[in-house]
Amino acid sequence: MMNTEVEVIIVGAGPSGIATSVCLYHLSVSNIVLEREDCSASLWAKKSYDRLHLHKAKHLSELPYMPFPANYPTYMSKDQFIVYLENYAARFKVNALYNRLVEFAAFDESTKKWCLKVRNAESDSEEYACRFLEVATSQNSDTYVPEINGLDSFRGEVIHSIEYKSGERYANKNVMVVGAGNSGMEIALDLSSFGAKTSIVVRSPKYVTCRIYTLLKYFPINLLDWLLFFAGVVIFGDTTKYGIARPKEGVLLMNKKYQTFPVVDVGTFSKIKSGQIQVLTTGKMYNRRLCGICK
Repeated sequence: MMNTEVEVIIVGAGPSGIATSVCLYHLSVSNIVLEREDCSASLWAKKSYDRLHLHKAKHLSELPYMPFPANYPTYMSKDQFIVYLENYAARFKVNALYNRLVEFAAFDESTKKWCLKVRNAESDSEEYACRFLEVATSQNSDTYVPEINGLDSFRGEVIHSIEYKSGERYANKNVMVVGAGNSGMEIALDLSSFGAKTSIVVRSPKYVTCRIYTLLKYFPINLLDWLLFFAGVVIFGDTTKYGIARPKEGVLLMNKKYQTFPVVDVGTFSKIKSGQIQVLTTGKMYNRRLCGICK
Protein backbone atom coordinates (compact mmCIF):
# COMPACT_ATOMS: atom_id res chain seq x y z
CA MET A 1 0.00 0.00 0.00
CA MET A 2 1.30 3.42 -1.01
CA ASN A 3 0.41 6.59 0.92
CA THR A 4 0.98 9.94 -0.79
CA GLU A 5 -0.06 13.45 0.19
CA VAL A 6 -0.01 16.57 -1.99
CA GLU A 7 -1.88 19.87 -2.21
CA VAL A 8 -3.90 18.95 -5.29
CA ILE A 9 -4.82 15.67 -6.96
CA ILE A 10 -6.10 15.81 -10.53
CA VAL A 11 -8.10 12.84 -11.82
CA GLY A 12 -7.65 12.49 -15.56
CA ALA A 13 -4.64 13.18 -17.81
CA GLY A 14 -6.46 14.65 -20.76
CA PRO A 15 -5.86 18.22 -22.01
CA SER A 16 -7.74 19.77 -19.06
CA GLY A 17 -5.97 17.64 -16.49
CA ILE A 18 -2.43 18.24 -17.68
CA ALA A 19 -3.12 21.97 -18.28
CA THR A 20 -4.35 22.28 -14.69
CA SER A 21 -1.21 20.54 -13.47
CA VAL A 22 1.02 22.92 -15.42
CA CYS A 23 -0.81 25.99 -14.10
CA LEU A 24 -0.40 24.72 -10.55
CA TYR A 25 3.27 24.01 -11.24
CA HIS A 26 3.75 27.66 -12.22
CA LEU A 27 2.21 28.65 -8.89
CA SER A 28 4.53 26.23 -7.02
CA VAL A 29 1.56 24.12 -5.88
CA SER A 30 2.37 20.43 -5.48
CA ASN A 31 0.09 18.14 -7.49
CA ILE A 32 -0.30 14.66 -8.94
CA VAL A 33 -2.31 13.56 -11.97
CA LEU A 34 -3.95 10.13 -11.69
CA GLU A 35 -4.91 8.49 -14.99
CA ARG A 36 -6.64 5.12 -15.36
CA GLU A 37 -5.22 4.50 -18.86
CA ASP A 38 -1.56 3.93 -19.73
CA CYS A 39 -1.07 7.28 -21.47
CA SER A 40 -2.18 10.89 -21.41
CA ALA A 41 -5.04 12.08 -23.64
CA SER A 42 -6.28 8.50 -24.08
CA LEU A 43 -9.56 9.71 -25.58
CA TRP A 44 -7.56 11.20 -28.45
CA ALA A 45 -4.89 8.53 -28.66
CA LYS A 46 -7.08 5.42 -28.39
CA LYS A 47 -10.74 6.28 -28.85
CA SER A 48 -10.98 8.58 -31.85
CA TYR A 49 -11.28 8.01 -35.60
CA ASP A 50 -8.48 8.63 -38.06
CA ARG A 51 -9.95 11.65 -39.90
CA LEU A 52 -10.60 13.66 -36.74
CA HIS A 53 -9.45 17.28 -36.74
CA LEU A 54 -10.00 20.05 -34.21
CA HIS A 55 -13.09 22.13 -34.98
CA LYS A 56 -11.68 25.23 -33.31
CA ALA A 57 -8.83 27.24 -34.74
CA LYS A 58 -5.49 26.51 -33.12
CA HIS A 59 -5.20 29.87 -31.38
CA LEU A 60 -8.40 29.01 -29.49
CA SER A 61 -7.24 25.51 -28.57
CA GLU A 62 -3.68 25.87 -27.27
CA LEU A 63 -2.90 25.14 -23.63
CA PRO A 64 -1.40 27.68 -21.17
CA TYR A 65 2.28 28.67 -21.53
CA MET A 66 2.83 26.83 -24.83
CA PRO A 67 1.48 27.90 -28.24
CA PHE A 68 1.08 25.45 -31.09
CA PRO A 69 3.98 25.19 -33.55
CA ALA A 70 3.80 27.85 -36.26
CA ASN A 71 3.79 25.19 -39.02
CA TYR A 72 0.64 23.50 -37.65
CA PRO A 73 -2.48 24.09 -39.78
CA THR A 74 -5.33 26.20 -38.42
CA TYR A 75 -7.45 23.08 -37.84
CA MET A 76 -4.97 20.40 -36.88
CA SER A 77 -5.30 16.64 -37.10
CA LYS A 78 -5.69 14.46 -34.04
CA ASP A 79 -2.15 13.09 -34.52
CA GLN A 80 -0.71 16.60 -34.47
CA PHE A 81 -2.72 17.42 -31.37
CA ILE A 82 -1.53 14.25 -29.60
CA VAL A 83 2.12 15.12 -30.34
CA TYR A 84 1.51 18.62 -28.98
CA LEU A 85 0.01 17.22 -25.76
CA GLU A 86 2.89 14.77 -25.29
CA ASN A 87 5.45 17.55 -25.78
CA TYR A 88 3.49 19.79 -23.43
CA ALA A 89 3.49 17.21 -20.62
CA ALA A 90 7.19 16.46 -21.14
CA ARG A 91 8.25 20.12 -21.29
CA PHE A 92 6.62 20.99 -17.98
CA LYS A 93 7.35 17.62 -16.33
CA VAL A 94 3.74 16.84 -15.51
CA ASN A 95 3.65 14.43 -12.57
CA ALA A 96 1.25 11.87 -14.05
CA LEU A 97 0.77 8.37 -12.66
CA TYR A 98 -0.81 6.02 -15.20
CA ASN A 99 -2.86 2.86 -14.77
CA ARG A 100 -4.43 4.36 -11.64
CA LEU A 101 -8.18 3.90 -11.24
CA VAL A 102 -9.74 6.08 -8.53
CA GLU A 103 -12.27 3.83 -6.80
CA PHE A 104 -13.23 6.00 -3.84
CA ALA A 105 -12.93 9.64 -2.76
CA ALA A 106 -14.28 11.29 0.39
CA PHE A 107 -13.67 14.53 2.23
CA ASP A 108 -12.54 14.13 5.84
CA GLU A 109 -14.01 16.97 7.90
CA SER A 110 -11.59 16.38 10.77
CA THR A 111 -8.45 16.81 8.66
CA LYS A 112 -10.02 19.02 5.96
CA LYS A 113 -8.51 16.77 3.31
CA TRP A 114 -9.69 14.50 0.55
CA CYS A 115 -8.88 10.82 0.96
CA LEU A 116 -8.65 8.65 -2.16
CA LYS A 117 -8.42 4.92 -2.65
CA VAL A 118 -6.78 4.01 -5.94
CA ARG A 119 -6.12 0.71 -7.70
CA ASN A 120 -3.16 0.41 -10.01
CA ALA A 121 -2.62 -1.95 -12.94
CA GLU A 122 -1.14 -4.64 -10.69
CA SER A 123 -4.38 -4.57 -8.66
CA ASP A 124 -2.53 -3.12 -5.68
CA SER A 125 -4.36 -0.63 -3.50
CA GLU A 126 -2.94 2.85 -2.99
CA GLU A 127 -4.08 5.71 -0.81
CA TYR A 128 -3.71 9.42 -1.46
CA ALA A 129 -4.60 12.56 0.47
CA CYS A 130 -4.92 16.14 -0.74
CA ARG A 131 -6.43 19.49 0.19
CA PHE A 132 -8.06 19.96 -3.20
CA LEU A 133 -9.45 17.43 -5.68
CA GLU A 134 -9.84 18.27 -9.37
CA VAL A 135 -11.92 15.91 -11.54
CA ALA A 136 -10.98 16.19 -15.22
CA THR A 137 -12.38 12.95 -16.64
CA SER A 138 -14.33 14.30 -19.66
CA GLN A 139 -17.98 13.76 -20.46
CA ASN A 140 -17.02 11.37 -23.26
CA SER A 141 -14.64 9.13 -21.34
CA ASP A 142 -17.04 6.17 -21.12
CA THR A 143 -19.17 4.50 -23.76
CA TYR A 144 -22.94 4.38 -23.73
CA VAL A 145 -24.89 1.95 -25.90
CA PRO A 146 -28.68 2.31 -25.69
CA GLU A 147 -30.99 -0.68 -25.54
CA ILE A 148 -32.44 -1.32 -28.99
CA ASN A 149 -35.09 -3.97 -29.50
CA GLY A 150 -33.81 -6.78 -31.72
CA LEU A 151 -30.17 -5.76 -31.53
CA ASP A 152 -29.22 -9.04 -29.83
CA SER A 153 -30.43 -10.99 -32.89
CA PHE A 154 -28.80 -8.67 -35.43
CA ARG A 155 -26.24 -10.66 -37.45
CA GLY A 156 -24.15 -7.77 -38.66
CA GLU A 157 -21.32 -5.97 -36.91
CA VAL A 158 -22.23 -3.55 -34.13
CA ILE A 159 -19.57 -1.16 -32.80
CA HIS A 160 -19.43 1.96 -30.68
CA SER A 161 -17.89 5.08 -32.20
CA ILE A 162 -14.75 4.78 -30.04
CA GLU A 163 -13.98 1.52 -31.87
CA TYR A 164 -14.33 3.11 -35.30
CA LYS A 165 -11.12 4.15 -37.03
CA SER A 166 -11.74 4.28 -40.77
CA GLY A 167 -14.41 3.51 -43.34
CA GLU A 168 -11.99 1.68 -45.59
CA ARG A 169 -13.18 -1.81 -44.69
CA TYR A 170 -16.86 -0.87 -45.09
CA ALA A 171 -16.68 -0.07 -48.81
CA ASN A 172 -19.87 -1.13 -50.65
CA LYS A 173 -21.51 -2.22 -47.39
CA ASN A 174 -24.73 -0.89 -45.86
CA VAL A 175 -23.90 0.99 -42.67
CA MET A 176 -26.18 2.83 -40.29
CA VAL A 177 -24.77 5.46 -37.94
CA VAL A 178 -26.95 5.92 -34.86
CA GLY A 179 -26.47 9.44 -33.51
CA ALA A 180 -26.02 12.72 -35.36
CA GLY A 181 -23.66 14.66 -33.16
CA ASN A 182 -20.26 15.75 -34.45
CA SER A 183 -18.78 12.25 -34.20
CA GLY A 184 -21.76 10.62 -35.90
CA MET A 185 -21.84 13.14 -38.73
CA GLU A 186 -18.10 12.88 -39.37
CA ILE A 187 -18.14 9.09 -39.24
CA ALA A 188 -21.01 9.09 -41.75
CA LEU A 189 -18.92 11.36 -44.00
CA ASP A 190 -15.90 9.09 -43.67
CA LEU A 191 -17.94 5.98 -44.46
CA SER A 192 -19.49 7.58 -47.52
CA SER A 193 -16.08 8.80 -48.72
CA PHE A 194 -14.87 5.19 -48.67
CA GLY A 195 -17.86 4.00 -50.69
CA ALA A 196 -20.11 2.68 -47.93
CA LYS A 197 -23.89 2.94 -48.45
CA THR A 198 -24.44 5.16 -45.46
CA SER A 199 -27.51 6.08 -43.44
CA ILE A 200 -27.62 8.20 -40.30
CA VAL A 201 -30.32 8.30 -37.64
CA VAL A 202 -31.25 11.78 -36.41
CA ARG A 203 -33.36 11.64 -33.26
CA SER A 204 -33.61 15.28 -32.18
CA PRO A 205 -33.30 18.75 -33.78
CA LYS A 206 -29.74 19.78 -34.64
CA TYR A 207 -27.98 23.01 -35.44
CA VAL A 208 -25.72 22.56 -38.43
CA THR A 209 -23.13 25.31 -38.51
CA CYS A 210 -19.71 26.06 -39.94
CA ARG A 211 -16.51 27.08 -38.25
CA ILE A 212 -17.92 30.53 -37.51
CA TYR A 213 -18.80 28.81 -34.22
CA THR A 214 -15.19 29.37 -33.16
CA LEU A 215 -15.84 33.13 -33.03
CA LEU A 216 -17.34 32.57 -29.58
CA LYS A 217 -14.29 34.26 -28.07
CA TYR A 218 -15.03 37.57 -29.77
CA PHE A 219 -18.80 38.17 -29.57
CA PRO A 220 -21.43 38.46 -26.81
CA ILE A 221 -23.53 35.29 -26.50
CA ASN A 222 -26.80 36.85 -27.74
CA LEU A 223 -25.18 38.36 -30.82
CA LEU A 224 -23.31 35.16 -31.62
CA ASP A 225 -26.51 33.12 -31.31
CA TRP A 226 -28.10 35.36 -33.94
CA LEU A 227 -25.01 35.21 -36.17
CA LEU A 228 -24.91 31.40 -35.99
CA PHE A 229 -28.60 31.14 -36.85
CA PHE A 230 -28.25 33.57 -39.76
CA ALA A 231 -25.11 31.84 -41.06
CA GLY A 232 -26.86 28.47 -40.86
CA VAL A 233 -29.79 29.72 -42.92
CA VAL A 234 -27.57 31.37 -45.54
CA ILE A 235 -25.06 28.52 -45.88
CA PHE A 236 -27.24 25.42 -45.40
CA GLY A 237 -30.75 26.63 -46.20
CA ASP A 238 -33.74 24.74 -44.81
CA THR A 239 -32.14 21.64 -43.25
CA THR A 240 -35.61 20.33 -42.34
CA LYS A 241 -36.11 19.34 -45.99
CA TYR A 242 -33.31 16.85 -45.54
CA GLY A 243 -34.52 15.37 -42.25
CA ILE A 244 -32.63 17.62 -39.83
CA ALA A 245 -34.96 19.92 -37.88
CA ARG A 246 -33.57 23.09 -36.30
CA PRO A 247 -34.01 23.62 -32.54
CA LYS A 248 -36.19 26.50 -31.39
CA GLU A 249 -33.56 27.76 -28.95
CA GLY A 250 -30.24 29.38 -29.83
CA VAL A 251 -27.04 27.38 -30.24
CA LEU A 252 -25.21 28.85 -27.26
CA LEU A 253 -28.29 28.93 -25.06
CA MET A 254 -28.73 25.20 -25.64
CA ASN A 255 -25.07 24.65 -24.86
CA LYS A 256 -25.47 26.51 -21.59
CA LYS A 257 -28.73 24.80 -20.58
CA TYR A 258 -28.23 21.24 -21.86
CA GLN A 259 -24.47 20.94 -22.58
CA THR A 260 -25.29 20.20 -26.23
CA PHE A 261 -23.14 21.34 -29.14
CA PRO A 262 -23.95 22.26 -32.73
CA VAL A 263 -22.79 20.06 -35.57
CA VAL A 264 -19.80 21.73 -37.19
CA ASP A 265 -20.13 20.65 -40.81
CA VAL A 266 -16.97 19.51 -42.58
CA GLY A 267 -18.68 18.13 -45.70
CA THR A 268 -21.40 15.78 -44.46
CA PHE A 269 -24.32 18.04 -45.27
CA SER A 270 -23.46 18.29 -48.97
CA LYS A 271 -23.52 14.49 -49.15
CA ILE A 272 -26.88 14.47 -47.39
CA LYS A 273 -28.26 16.99 -49.91
CA SER A 274 -26.94 14.93 -52.84
CA GLY A 275 -28.47 11.74 -51.44
CA GLN A 276 -25.15 10.01 -50.86
CA ILE A 277 -25.97 9.86 -47.14
CA GLN A 278 -29.56 9.06 -46.21
CA VAL A 279 -31.07 10.64 -43.09
CA LEU A 280 -33.48 8.42 -41.15
CA THR A 281 -35.77 9.28 -38.28
CA THR A 282 -35.89 6.91 -35.30
CA GLY A 283 -39.22 5.61 -36.56
CA LYS A 284 -37.65 4.40 -39.82
CA MET A 285 -34.46 2.83 -38.54
CA TYR A 286 -36.00 -0.47 -37.52
CA ASN A 287 -37.15 -1.22 -41.07
CA ARG A 288 -33.60 -1.33 -42.43
CA ARG A 289 -31.51 -4.44 -42.95
CA LEU A 290 -27.99 -3.21 -42.32
CA CYS A 291 -24.61 -4.80 -41.73
CA GLY A 292 -23.18 -2.25 -39.31
CA ILE A 293 -24.19 0.20 -36.63
CA CYS A 294 -21.94 2.83 -35.11
CA LYS A 295 -23.26 4.77 -32.11
